Amino acid sequence: MGSANRPISITSDEINALIYAYLQDSGLSHTAFCLRTESKLDESPCFSTHIPRGELIELLSKALLYIEVEHHWKRTPETRSCKNTFRLLERHVCAPSSRKQKLAAEEAKKLEKPAPMDVDIPQPPRAPLPTKEVLKQPDTTNNKRKAETPSEGSVDEAKRQKKDNVASLTASPPVAESAEDSESRSHGGGNASFEAASPENVSSASAITNIMANFAEKIRSETQMGPVDDVTDKRVAVLLSGHTAEVFVCAFNPQDRNIVASGSKDGHINIWRLNDPPADGFSTPPPPPIRFNAESIIPDKDLTSMSWSPDGKLLAVGSYDRVFRILTVEGKLYFQHSLHKGAIFVVRYSPNGKYILTASLDGTAGLWNPANKSLVRQYQAHTDVCWITDELFASCGADARANILSVNQREPLKTLSGHRTEINQIKANRDGTKLATCSDDRTARVWDISRIRASSPAGEDFPGLGSTDMRSVVLEGHEKGVSTITWQPALVDGCPELVATSSFDGTARLWVARTGRSYAVFRDNKRAVYAISFRPDGKFLATGSGDGFVHIYNVKSKKRVWSWYSGPVKQGIFEIEWQVLGTKINRMALALENKAVAVIDISKVPAMQAV
Repeated sequence: MGSANRPISITSDEINALIYAYLQDSGLSHTAFCLRTESKLDESPCFSTHIPRGELIELLSKALLYIEVEHHWKRTPETRSCKNTFRLLERHVCAPSSRKQKLAAEEAKKLEKPAPMDVDIPQPPRAPLPTKEVLKQPDTTNNKRKAETPSEGSVDEAKRQKKDNVASLTASPPVAESAEDSESRSHGGGNASFEAASPENVSSASAITNIMANFAEKIRSETQMGPVDDVTDKRVAVLLSGHTAEVFVCAFNPQDRNIVASGSKDGHINIWRLNDPPADGFSTPPPPPIRFNAESIIPDKDLTSMSWSPDGKLLAVGSYDRVFRILTVEGKLYFQHSLHKGAIFVVRYSPNGKYILTASLDGTAGLWNPANKSLVRQYQAHTDVCWITDELFASCGADARANILSVNQREPLKTLSGHRTEINQIKANRDGTKLATCSDDRTARVWDISRIRASSPAGEDFPGLGSTDMRSVVLEGHEKGVSTITWQPALVDGCPELVATSSFDGTARLWVARTGRSYAVFRDNKRAVYAISFRPDGKFLATGSGDGFVHIYNVKSKKRVWSWYSGPVKQGIFEIEWQVLGTKINRMALALENKAVAVIDISKVPAMQAV
């Protein structure tokens, strides 16, 4: 396959690596582990290669597109009216739209000489299959521990189908190049031997090229980055293009409204100073950011978490390289420490700013005093932590348990049991009376901890507190592991207290915290939902997915209000930060897989002004 100039090479290690990445993205960690072990992937150079989320699906989609061109390059009545779907495991047979066309097609087939492999295309010239490098669309940006992204297509059905095929419809230049190369080789170029191309064959190759180019161009023109509706001006979003790898985290400064920090896969931290949104018109791109490079001897430097101090002067940062760092607002290194022996997944400033919590894959949590740059205490805790009060915090992890701990002692005050598998996140509600947890067991739980807080405001132990006999409200409904959970930050008139969850099943859900009743289910995404964020007043919920869509829902009406699309290339949306200050500031920052940060001025969205 291919020529001396453009050989195609496919190895079993590459296939295993693609399948392994797909299994990881789908939440099938045990199956992925078995494949990794039995195929000895750790010993393969492919194992260290970064595989973008959804890569296997993208390559298979492009293969189907190539098969479609093979079958439909000849514009006959049969191919024009074909409505049959192209599938991976089924041989495609065109379906004429009328009996007359069907009979004509059958008669034509009797007169045709069967083509090799039952493919209805002329034999010469045979163009080599495009290589993976050729098929990939060039990255137009200037220069994660989360899985691949599906979509939140809450647009009409036609748009959903269009978005699903975006990844496979962006390869028109490679096909055109392959057709031209095939034509030149058929005239004697290269080392392979081909028959001379007749005018009819050259015309056929040109027809395939034109069909492919027109088809891909049509799809690209309909799926550009921007609002999904036709009313919102595209300028509501300002793209901050200063990273050289996927952006995983972003955070607004709590004191200086125009400062937003972002962190990417390559260990770079950017601190941006945004322009004030004008009363009339749209925001303009900010000046270049302050840049900090998290230098490390460890190749994996993915930034996983950011937390500003309440006074906005310091930024705590967690990373895959195991180093805990604190930066100043000017981008200077204030403190760093290598306490942890595994990736740091979470950093959290306490509400009063006195402490910082870090949680690591090594199964420990660190309590830090940023004022004197010291470690206060290390806990045998978990991989996620959250503050309940200035003195109490909670942790969760792979042992399917949650602990309530105090800054004043090392041992847990309370252990919460109920989940069957790893707990992914834990969050406290706004008044610290309830905890919410979400797990790979496809459930979330709400725990009433008001008795614990009332009985031990400073974390002192008392009889019976350490027991695990605490009941929880179980939130059941997701079909895959629940990856994210968050509390409604403020009550909305006419609505109960709500908790939101998102899952690898591509849905986001709202639940009544007191009863566990399902309040709303949002099924617009096509891939796993990785980011959910309430507007600070609790009236709207935003979701971000690997399919590139941000959807905003009205909590009270349970309806989708507005959507934005990140574009057809590297679509993932990994984090959403919402900022509302009075009536002048209403915007959100998005951490994008396409190496950018998008800042959307929600106040300029007509659909949001109408509700």
